Amino acid sequence: MTRVQYLALAVLCGQLLLAALLLQSARSGRQGPEIVALLPGSVAGADGIHISDAGDQAVLARQAGQWILPNLHDLPVAADQLAQLTGTLQGLKTGWPVSTTRGAHERFEVSAEKYQRRVQWFDGKQELGILYVGTAPDFRLAHVRLEGHDEVYALELSSYQLPATDLAWIARDLLAVEKLQRLEGPDYRLTREGEGWQLHSLGQDAPSPGVNQQAADDLVKALEELNVLGLHQEAQEQAQDAAGEAPAEPVHLSLRAAGREWQYSFFRMGEEDYRVSRDDRPLVFTLSRADYERIAGVTHAGLLAAETPLETTTATGTVVLPQTGTSPPVAPSP
Repeated sequence: MTRVQYLALAVLCGQLLLAALLLQSARSGRQGPEIVALLPGSVAGADGIHISDAGDQAVLARQAGQWILPNLHDLPVAADQLAQLTGTLQGLKTGWPVSTTRGAHERFEVSAEKYQRRVQWFDGKQELGILYVGTAPDFRLAHVRLEGHDEVYALELSSYQLPATDLAWIARDLLAVEKLQRLEGPDYRLTREGEGWQLHSLGQDAPSPGVNQQAADDLVKALEELNVLGLHQEAQEQAQDAAGEAPAEPVHLSLRAAGREWQYSFFRMGEEDYRVSRDDRPLVFTLSRADYERIAGVTHAGLLAAETPLETTTATGTVVLPQTGTSPPVAPSP
């Protein structure tokens, strides 16, 4: 190999080495996007949240420390549902954006004019931010964009977590009670006595013997776990319905629980139409048939313990005494 060839080979090796060093430097210098919270910290201190779709809007407001639905008779918001949503929103983190161009906003349905959900949060009347939720690139993922930014991200969020109607945010247990002490039904009265219940038939001073404590506990549990399915209408309209539909006779209950008195009315308007109201709200709610029957279907007779038949032994064996007060059958003569 000549001197010239050696020099050429040395130059080539130097170039290859330089290229390798430059490539390594480029790889080591390349960094991923900074991962930060998508939403500002102001969402945690918001006292108003609006969730909109193309035609509806849910309005949630915090008053005196409680979240309510101001456009729906100030009904309470489902606390667990709201906590899950705010936790999800605060947990959203940026990453590699799907797009950084404004022209892609409408395609991903995260523009101000076209979106699947728009979430706004407020401090009083001041708007603190807007999040647009658009198309779903995969299961449990959605394209999202924060107002004022062009970046679009695919993050763990879905539209079903963001219902845009007030009805979807009602606290389903708003008619449930706790610490029940007394309950008066159509023909019975239950009173807490220690760990159990004392039963009276209405109009009778003496307590009924043989209370079925399990049946009483089941009734109380049904009231403590009462969940409404939705809002039907106002009580005045319910009275008009009752006049027109000739429903079954309402079942009225009087309760004392947690130091307060409550008056409940349960209505069966049809085969699959069950409703309930309470005197502190001028509203009628729908409920399931199972809950209706667990509460409105209870009577004094159902709260009595089953009588235990008496037994006697005769020459021919054991005879069960009838419960009607008649004499037992006589054993035949040998």
